[in-house]
Amino acid sequence: MKKTIGIIAVFMIAIFNLSAQNGFNVEHNVVASGGGFFTGPNGTSISYTIGEPVIQTLQGANHDLTQGFQQPEDIETYVSEIPGVDYGISVFPNPVRDLLTINVEKEMPEKASFGIYDMTGSLIISDKINMQSEEVSLDVYKSGTYFLRIYVGSQHIQTFKIVKQ
Repeated sequence: MKKTIGIIAVFMIAIFNLSAQNGFNVEHNVVASGGGFFTGPNGTSISYTIGEPVIQTLQGANHDLTQGFQQPEDIETYVSEIPGVDYGISVFPNPVRDLLTINVEKEMPEKASFGIYDMTGSLIISDKINMQSEEVSLDVYKSGTYFLRIYVGSQHIQTFKIVKQ
């Protein structure tokens, strides 16, 4: 049994390394005897699994492979900022379905604005930031990854990665 698990682990690492070298995307997959996924009305989601019998972590030079426990998908929302400039900007919910909220804790100059860009770098939405909380409708846009850039005048001050469901 240990020999079989070892062979499967080596095979999975080889495929993982090969796919990383050739530019393939590796999806998060869970093999379990049961489980499910639920999304609530406010975009909150819960996923669970039952009966994952194998627990082992294998580490390579550039990758980790953890078996036996459901691994959460990591969504990094904060990308960059200008040092010394902090307006306390937050963006939620992320992932977003329809309305994205841009929340600003500290007062911004009158010339504050935002732009939302797709993965090709094309500007799809831009507007002024007039209040401490702005809502942006994304319901007509396709699911995918977008970048929200915050500007004061023509200076870019912060970028957020947005996942549209």
